[in-house]
Amino acid sequence: MTDAPIWSRVVCLSVGGVLGVNARYWLALAIDRAAGIRFPWATFVINVTGSFLIGLGAVVLSRYGPHSLTRVLVLTGFLGGYTTFSTFTYESLSLFERGDATRAALNLIGSVLLGLAAVWAGAMLGRAFVSEDQAVIALRGGEVRPGADD
Repeated sequence: MTDAPIWSRVVCLSVGGVLGVNARYWLALAIDRAAGIRFPWATFVINVTGSFLIGLGAVVLSRYGPHSLTRVLVLTGFLGGYTTFSTFTYESLSLFERGDATRAALNLIGSVLLGLAAVWAGAMLGRAFVSEDQAVIALRGGEVRPGADD
């Protein structure tokens, strides 16, 4: 946990969240225009890229993060606003309720599996930039982990 004053954390969370939700909103519009809305591609892509970024960010910021508030801003604020778990579950339920159980299952299974693969890929890329000891600490719940500072 950071020892930064609470208002510094509030500001970092707020700024990161505002940037994250805007990134999600505008990217989702672009993806929906390009791919259509028969399948929730926007939420799918955002959750997978968010998983990748949190894996990469946790590892890289554990080594190169200039201040613990950077983790609060990027990991908790930005990525918390960017990813869309609640939307993902709602869209999956909506597909199921419309009678499209196959797409609902594909969305649920694909998002979880690709999300896991993406967080792994991000962590592997991050490990290329930091020592193995620091990467293990970050990913095993040591001093630095997503959400630990809030």
